[in-house]
Amino acid sequence: MCFTLCVQGIGLDLDTQSTSLCTLGNIWVILYTKKLRSIFFMVAYTLGKDINSYMRTIHLFGHTCNHDLIDPHNNSFGNLDFTNSDKHAYTYHPFTDLGHESYFLCCKDFGVDLRRTIYAPWEGIMNTPDSVERASTLWDILTGFDWDQIDIETRLNPKFQYCRVWYPRMFTHLYSLEEYREALSLLSTKPRWHNPDH
Repeated sequence: MCFTLCVQGIGLDLDTQSTSLCTLGNIWVILYTKKLRSIFFMVAYTLGKDINSYMRTIHLFGHTCNHDLIDPHNNSFGNLDFTNSDKHAYTYHPFTDLGHESYFLCCKDFGVDLRRTIYAPWEGIMNTPDSVERASTLWDILTGFDWDQIDIETRLNPKFQYCRVWYPRMFTHLYSLEEYREALSLLSTKPRWHNPDH
């Protein structure tokens, strides 16, 4: 029987009688007896290093209040270590300011050109075509934000991204503009995914 092992863009076609499957994150890995076991451990070690590096990165989800609104890890912008820019990465996600103003403001705060990355847990939805399902998923993410950071007047102000950018980019399949503004004004200020012990 022939199987393919695909990890980080590497494909190996393999023949064997005995196999078992496991997962590393969202990556399927086929374990083989004897001769391929060393390949698996090499791949697992490499993935482990990449995952550890990813987990140590402090993701910047925007500048100041927008970072504090969106960040699911509770890393308050005001408490970041501005002397260690290597730990931080400006992170692209579905709600990113695509005008890049917040990127340059973050770079100014850190005094360097910050590296850029994509927030892996939301990467799939970023590449999904516009649909009601996509809008519903994004709305579920948005309702988990810490809305204590943004008062209702600011949320509804057409000059700011919450209505000016987010609605046409993500939510036209789900709401009319009036319905969206009403729903935005009613959002709970208790973040759904944040750890209440922090």
